Formats: sequence, C-alpha cells, structure tokens
Amino acid sequence: MREQGEALERLGAVVLVVTFEPPSEAARFAQQARLPFTMLSDPDRRAYAAFGLRRGRWGQVWGWNTATAYLRGLLAGRWPRPPRGDLGQLGGDFVLDREGRLVFAHCGRDPADRPAVGQLLAALRTVAGRGD
Repeated sequence: MREQGEALERLGAVVLVVTFEPPSEAARFAQQARLPFTMLSDPDRRAYAAFGLRRGRWGQVWGWNTATAYLRGLLAGRWPRPPRGDLGQLGGDFVLDREGRLVFAHCGRDPADRPAVGQLLAALRTVAGRGD
C-alpha cells in the first residue's frame, strides 16, 4: 500500500474517497481505517448519480464476490463493521485529468468489484503523459 501511495504522489494524483454516510460517520470511519486520503461526504448522492452509480440488486450486493471479500478480510485480521446505511449502493473508481475530463471509469458490479491498482496507475500515467 505504501508503494502504491508513493506512485500516486509521483504522478501528482489526488485521491478523494466519496461516501454517502453523514460527515460524522465518514470522519469516524476515516480515522478508524487510518485512511491516507481525503474523504468527502455526499449524503444526497449527487456525485454517485453524476458518475452513473446505481443501487445493486440483492444478488449483486450479497453474492459470492462479497462473501469472499469479507472472508479475505477476516483472514487478514480485519473484522467487518456492522452494516448500516444503504447496503445496496454500489461504488466505483474514476480518474479525471486536470481539466476534469473522465479518463477512466469503473462502476462496481458488486461491493467487492474494484479495479486492479495497476489499472488505476496506468490511467494516471496516461494523464501524466508517461506510458511507463
């Protein structure tokens, strides 16, 4: 994780985490998880709508991918926090260039569906004009 953070810094990337949790909950989570990123609260989900992020169906939210993600976390010693809020809201990962143009988009198909860090770094390198 540290190496990836350093790679992001070298590329001039700014990482923002957006949640629909109220600001007090978002701040508590960021502190407990020791997030090295800025967390923004979007309880009205305007950013979610702007990026086309939808609510998942029951089978998407509670499917095999989610179960295995929880199991991997447990095996790594991370206990999941009790569910609260809208469990159906799906997330995503996006890269924008300096002018605000979308250059990479990944809308999650389930809560555990995240792009590989390498994909995000490749998109950032493209934005930075470096293909390495």
